[in-house]
Amino acid sequence: MTQRVQPSLTVALLVTLMLVAGASAQTVINPNGSTPFTITSPGSYRLGSDVSMSTHNDCIRIAAHNVTLDLGGHRIRGTTAGWGIGVHQISGHGARVFNGWVASFGSGGIEINDHAVVHDVTVRENGGHGLSVGSNSHIWSVTAIGNTHSGIDTGNGCLVQDCVARANNTAGGEAGIDVGLSCTVRDCVASGNSPTALGSAVGISSSSGCTLVGNTASNNIASGSNSGVGIYTVFGTTVSNNTASGNTGGLLGGSGIGIQVSDDCLVMGNTCEDNEGRAATSMSLGIQARDNNLIATNTCSSNGHAASSGWCFGIDARDNNLIADNCCSENSSLGSAGYAHGIQAGAANRIEENHCANNWADTIPNSRGIDVTGAHNVVLANTIVEQDVAIDLNSTQSWYGENVYHSTIEDAASATPGNGYRADQVVTGGP
Repeated sequence: MTQRVQPSLTVALLVTLMLVAGASAQTVINPNGSTPFTITSPGSYRLGSDVSMSTHNDCIRIAAHNVTLDLGGHRIRGTTAGWGIGVHQISGHGARVFNGWVASFGSGGIEINDHAVVHDVTVRENGGHGLSVGSNSHIWSVTAIGNTHSGIDTGNGCLVQDCVARANNTAGGEAGIDVGLSCTVRDCVASGNSPTALGSAVGISSSSGCTLVGNTASNNIASGSNSGVGIYTVFGTTVSNNTASGNTGGLLGGSGIGIQVSDDCLVMGNTCEDNEGRAATSMSLGIQARDNNLIATNTCSSNGHAASSGWCFGIDARDNNLIADNCCSENSSLGSAGYAHGIQAGAANRIEENHCANNWADTIPNSRGIDVTGAHNVVLANTIVEQDVAIDLNSTQSWYGENVYHSTIEDAASATPGNGYRADQVVTGGP
């Protein structure tokens, strides 16, 4: 009788043979630590040992397409001062670099051109970027710590996931993670990034048309009069299910902002807490948005000033936004000139089914559940709890109705009366 081989065993055997063949096909390289080792042909290479550079130079150069470089779990260390890049693609594209540690190079840790794949590496304390890749690249499981510029910097159309960027220098407009157009940043951590001199601090920064989802951006702290921002993006970006907390402005007037977006963005399901400005002229904001955004199902709480008289808003939005189903509570401001609002908005916004509670200013009546400064807003079916003023309409031709107030000092009728077309309100409790 002919014995049949089980298909699962056949597949496993083939995979094993492919792995063995792949490993045996690797060319072992051993840079001398003085002059660059240059890879000039496509293929698979493996670093044979740790390397410590004795001169200001690149360690490994790639001058070919489709090179795979396995760092073999080894460490490449530069001279800190001067110039040089640990792994530097000087021509070609499509390189893969993985499984190692690159530190202390004067001009950057790893720099790869378009269509790169970089994973399972640590880049730390390099001058320049920790990791820099061109467009259409894929990065995962990269840790970037203490680099002179952005920890991770990409071109357009890249995917960055499961990465950590910590304590990188953000002076000069850098960020912990800084990506180009149409990129995705997913499940990453950007924390403790700050400028070494005067400057702003940004955890994750993206250009237009990106997707930023499931990330944590925390404790990015600016200096001087500059702002500390957890997540920053511009046009047409989706920002969802992120946590932005403890981002702090400079002592001389910078704002602390959890998430800051420009126009035409989708901002949903994020948690923004404990973001703080630290001066009388600064602002503490959970979410700040310009125009034509959807801002929904976010939690913006406990943003506020430690000891100043600046302004604090859970959500600060300009014009033509839909602001719905958000929770904005316990945002606070200290000092006689400070204001604290759950939601602050400009003109032509629809503000619906939000919960704004216990936003607190040191001086009564400087807290609002919802404060609108422009015309043509619709403020509908919101719940306002324990505010000096529930809803303040500071301009004409806005409509508000079906809102519920609990224990507010003033209801909407006494909040700038005559400026809105008022429908029936439900008022529960009182001062």
